[in-house]
Amino acid sequence: AFVPDWARLLDMSCDDAFIDRVDALYRAESAKSLTGYDDVATELALLAQEHGVRIGLATNDSEAGARAHLEALGIAGHFDFVAGYDSGHGAKPLPGMVLAFAAAVGLEPADVALVGDSAHDMDAARAAVAQGIGSARTPAAAAALAGHSDRIVRDLLELRRLLPPPGGSATT
Repeated sequence: AFVPDWARLLDMSCDDAFIDRVDALYRAESAKSLTGYDDVATELALLAQEHGVRIGLATNDSEAGARAHLEALGIAGHFDFVAGYDSGHGAKPLPGMVLAFAAAVGLEPADVALVGDSAHDMDAARAAVAQGIGSARTPAAAAALAGHSDRIVRDLLELRRLLPPPGGSATT
């Protein structure tokens, strides 16, 4: 949404070349400070291996940027689906990325949970008739998601604990 404004301020055309250049600059700069939480790779693996959870990423970043970040963090192999604003499914809070994920992995949207950290994420889940699970590692983040999500979890371990253990029933 900000790229057309930048093009206008720079008195440049907001064409595909300009958008690609901004995306490339963003990827390069964001990679310099990219860090992940220590538990993410382990928890993603456990979600997939122990629980059979199909994992996707829906971001308002570009798909190439998202894939570059996943690769840099060493977790790309855990993802069955990656979509950005430019993947042809629309941007959040529209439901397109959630619906595309559901179709790609053979699920009904009602059987999908979008785990996200913003109201746009929760609105996209709701628009797709999926579950919206807020991810909030701080009280301030939880407060920002209150009223927007079906449930809020602190991290992926807490999310995994919501699922039935292999061969058992869920604890809530």
